[in-house]
Amino acid sequence: MKFLSKFRRLTGPDGSKKIARSALECELTQKLRERGAAGDFSPVRWGLHYTGTVQGVGFRWTTQNIARERHLTGWVINREDGSVDMELQGPSVQISALMDDLQDCYAGWGANICLSAARELKLEATETSFEVRF
Repeated sequence: MKFLSKFRRLTGPDGSKKIARSALECELTQKLRERGAAGDFSPVRWGLHYTGTVQGVGFRWTTQNIARERHLTGWVINREDGSVDMELQGPSVQISALMDDLQDCYAGWGANICLSAARELKLEATETSFEVRF
């Protein structure tokens, strides 16, 4: 069974355990989905900053597993203030789907994760994998 399938069982098919997203996350996921709906599947790179229950819960490792399943490249790292930063590169629809997957995974446990900053970045042409950084 794939990694995501295990977590989706925890949230239930009706999505009733989902936690409200930040306005920034709603705007960004919509923007990324619209790009894909317009037929643009070229890679993009985004830097994301998450706060909330993101350390001590396997957030980096979950992100890495989802990113690899979605064929995204980049990295994720814990920050001293309790937040997490990541850079994701790949088709916009896959980045949006990863953001959905993270919300689904952690909502099942009642954890609140919040996208508090995002910025589009220059592509990293030589990057070939997704890694957890320390």
